[in-house]
Amino acid sequence: MGRHSTLSVGQQMIESAVKRAMQAVHFAGPSYTPTGYRSDLMDRWGALRQEIEADMSARITRGAVIRHNARERARGEHVDVLAQRKPGETVQRQAAGRAQRAEAARQVVSLAVRTAFRGLYRTPGAKWAGGNQRVEVQFGAPSVVTETFREWSKNGKWSGMSCRQTITVPMGWIATVKDRGLAIVEGCLTLSVTPIACDSATEECVAATWIEQAAGVSLRAGSGVIYRRRAHAGAWYPRVHAASLRAARAVSTRQIAIARAEVA
Repeated sequence: MGRHSTLSVGQQMIESAVKRAMQAVHFAGPSYTPTGYRSDLMDRWGALRQEIEADMSARITRGAVIRHNARERARGEHVDVLAQRKPGETVQRQAAGRAQRAEAARQVVSLAVRTAFRGLYRTPGAKWAGGNQRVEVQFGAPSVVTETFREWSKNGKWSGMSCRQTITVPMGWIATVKDRGLAIVEGCLTLSVTPIACDSATEECVAATWIEQAAGVSLRAGSGVIYRRRAHAGAWYPRVHAASLRAARAVSTRQIAIARAEVA
């Protein structure tokens, strides 16, 4: 916008210079010949043009310098603002950002675990009061804890049983369990897995901890092996739980025999 305004000012100067040149020629007198008129006009116009171009160039350069100085002042003010921060404030902000990201990651894992847990195990049954199941997810060594408590109806006449299930899983549960398709095996929620050496071409085996149904609404942590075997056609048989790799292979062998008998 500044360049267009500079050009419009230059055009005004050109028009003014032409008028002055015409006036100067008009008052030169009757002895002024057309040839002299033309020559004098061209001389005056050349001089004025050089003057106008020099002025326009100076205006443009001056505008660029002003804008450059404004940017430098703004940059200097920004540096001053940073310099005015208290010692350690940047470190505190970085720590706060890391804490927020860690909390967001925990929320994502907690939601994934609670979603996988829903509908797998018994819940308290009550008609007028209670009957609630609260699920909390914590992070650490895999475990599950069940707490039962009594709740009363609003009018205080009826009571019922509710429970709180506290599930503890590793922070990397999504990557190590869910993304590998091990979240739910034989109707049980898997809490953690650790790979075991085996023939990777024909079998898959991991040491695992999972949740088992106990008496009533109580839950307990089970541990052992999750195992599956590849069929000759390339497909995998379903995963199974077992106490050891040897027992898992025996269970899988029986499973394959039953499947072949059904096909036959």
